[in-house]
Amino acid sequence: MDATKSLNRTIRVVMIAMIMLGVMMGCSNQSPMAVSDNIAIPPPPLTEENIAAGPAPGYGYLPMDISQIYSGMITDRPMYTQQLLRAGLGGSVYFPAPFALPGLPMFMTWWHGVTIPSTALHEDVMITMLVPDPNFAVVDYGPHPYSFDSDIQVELSYQCANLIQIGVQPEQLVIMYWNETVGQYEEILTFLNRTDLKLFGRTNHFSRYIIATGGQ
Repeated sequence: MDATKSLNRTIRVVMIAMIMLGVMMGCSNQSPMAVSDNIAIPPPPLTEENIAAGPAPGYGYLPMDISQIYSGMITDRPMYTQQLLRAGLGGSVYFPAPFALPGLPMFMTWWHGVTIPSTALHEDVMITMLVPDPNFAVVDYGPHPYSFDSDIQVELSYQCANLIQIGVQPEQLVIMYWNETVGQYEEILTFLNRTDLKLFGRTNHFSRYIIATGGQ
């Protein structure tokens, strides 16, 4: 009899646990399969096929020629730079990082960059920038994922020669970022500086940012 009672108690406990689990799952807004929806989707690789298709319907990638920027330098490899910004100070990071020769003032090549105000940083952050393919205006900003305390400003460069090559006006350029949640590029509010050949965009987080053609 004791064995029978023990078995019955065990069965009741298991049944109650199953009922409670069913109630919890029924009240949840997410099914077990929906957990995968929270996984970050990486940007598509810059293959010839993806570049030809464009970052989004109606948009195209902007080609670059870094030999015009770096005095004839030609590279088919990714380019990278990093710089530590201090909490409460902020600052600007450009690609490549600024440097100075002995006895000479600071030299800066104004290519792709980012400006982070002091209000955006509550801790020291190592800012990184990766250009996966120097032949296109594409920059992976890091650390990622990372959210700032206030808006920051990304800036990406373009070249007039490349615009003439593809028949595009500066006003048709926009900055887009890769939304890893939905897995697609999205346009952000873009400001054009024709004098410095720059596009500026405001954001509060890092991701992949690109210059795209096709803006209105």
